[in-house]
Amino acid sequence: QAAAARRQNEQNRANAEAERRAKAERERKILAEQEAYRQRQAATEAERVRREREYQAAQARWRADVAACKAGDRSRCAK
Repeated sequence: QAAAARRQNEQNRANAEAERRAKAERERKILAEQEAYRQRQAATEAERVRREREYQAAQARWRADVAACKAGDRSRCAK
């Protein structure tokens, strides 16, 4: 009985260690997925900001062209 109890205890320890490793791996995967998500969010936000700046610059150029056209610079008038 003592030998059987020792074997059972060893098996219990092995099972507990396997579960601990599996849990650690699941947590590692979750953290990696969360980091990848944060990186995608940051890239999306950076692209949004880039496009907004590009749009604002185009608007400023257009307004300047309109003002110049109204002031008599026909080279800046829309075709």
